Amino acid sequence: MVKCPTIMGQHYADIFMKLNQRFMHAKDFILVDFSEVFDKQKVICGKKACFSIFLDNNLKMNSNKIINAFLWDNDGDRYNIEC
Repeated sequence: MVKCPTIMGQHYADIFMKLNQRFMHAKDFILVDFSEVFDKQKVICGKKACFSIFLDNNLKMNSNKIINAFLWDNDGDRYNIEC
């Protein structure tokens, strides 16, 4: 799977927009994304791109958050979580 920061940023923004459409009365969303540790830099840059470039101004006013969990092994025993 391609995880370019631009693609990830747009993907995160699309998810927030879809959640906002489905749950109109909710104001805050928390998105938890699991990725492999090798993609950490791309995913973190994608999160920054989401909030600075792609996210609609109305959604920026909310307290939306992305929590990234980076898996170090196939069993999920070793991981790193970034808020």
